[in-house]
Amino acid sequence: LFFRREAARKVPASMADAPATRRVAVVGAGVMGAGIAQAAAIAGMDVVVREVSDDALKAGMARIDELFS
Repeated sequence: LFFRREAARKVPASMADAPATRRVAVVGAGVMGAGIAQAAAIAGMDVVVREVSDDALKAGMARIDELFS
């Protein structure tokens, strides 16, 4: 079990040349989604947030703004 867990932590050789992630899409701006969006933005990524309605999106964006203050 230990050796399999350690092997899973390593990047496979086939992915070593993969391009860096620059854009992230977050579905849902609830507590978890807002935190993911904030972390991605802090890491310098472009972030797109999708929500089910405009009201939910406004509430989620307010939540994300609160995390930055």
